[in-house]
Amino acid sequence: MELNIISEEGEAYQNFVDSVRDSEILRKYNGYLKYFLELIPNPMYKEYLGYEPKSRDVEDLANAFVGIALKNVKNAKGIVRAYVRELKTLYEKNELKPATLKNRIKPIKKLCKANDVEISWHLVDQSLPLPGKSKDRAYTRDELQNMVNSSVKLVDKVIITMSASGGFRVESWNYFCWKDLIFFKNNDGTYKGAALLIYRGDIEEYVTCITPEACNYLQLYREEWKKRFLRYPEPDDPILVNVRNSRITRLGMNGVRRRMITIAETIGMRPPLTREKNRHDVMITHGFRKSWSTNMRRAKVDFADKEEMMGHTIAQEKS
Repeated sequence: MELNIISEEGEAYQNFVDSVRDSEILRKYNGYLKYFLELIPNPMYKEYLGYEPKSRDVEDLANAFVGIALKNVKNAKGIVRAYVRELKTLYEKNELKPATLKNRIKPIKKLCKANDVEISWHLVDQSLPLPGKSKDRAYTRDELQNMVNSSVKLVDKVIITMSASGGFRVESWNYFCWKDLIFFKNNDGTYKGAALLIYRGDIEEYVTCITPEACNYLQLYREEWKKRFLRYPEPDDPILVNVRNSRITRLGMNGVRRRMITIAETIGMRPPLTREKNRHDVMITHGFRKSWSTNMRRAKVDFADKEEMMGHTIAQEKS
């Protein structure tokens, strides 16, 4: 066997892509990175590199920016700091939230770290405005029950009850398979609950639990699956499938989020925003996770156990 050594020249953007595991995060990072790189004019590349990028595509611009950093990291630092100053100007005009500003920097960090470019990110982070206390709230018990009662499709009832009782992140729907569920029953055959494995096979893998109500809806959904596909789901089949496709196609994060929005609109939780109010009281997906965390605190669940079931391994280690 021989190793195929690929030249690293011009591979900076591909290194960045390879370093981001989640496709949805990559999509967002790609947009933010493109916005940043397009602000750098061609004459600046010419000055720092001696040549201009082949095109204004994100791939060629990323390769050129990393080329600047590898040639003289001080020039790359200057570009990043100028970009941060522009973002802070937007923040001061109340056009950017602190959290959004921070997210705009993340793909640049990824690009640099993926290509062994050392920039003093601590100094950059210290210059960013601190995020204020979150003003969004969790879903209330009545709102969650109203969402379940207003859901016509069984798949929506599964989404609401699993999200509310599992406390997992919405991107988890991109990974769930039936083998990730272990059901527990009482002596009379009724459901006691279920264990749910999050991010199977990933370094961030952890286990949480779901309620008997969610188990009941999953059992009904399993029977509905059999009627539709003429068989019960296999262990490696996705838990949720797209209702519009005749073949088994995963209903992932984006599809789940769209269904959550529709349900929230149905019960009047997504009214049009006004100029004075630029965000809703409850975040459409994170509201479930926040509600779960709130209920765990009220139930006086041990802090370390709660953090473990949320996948907060660092917080658990500190406990």
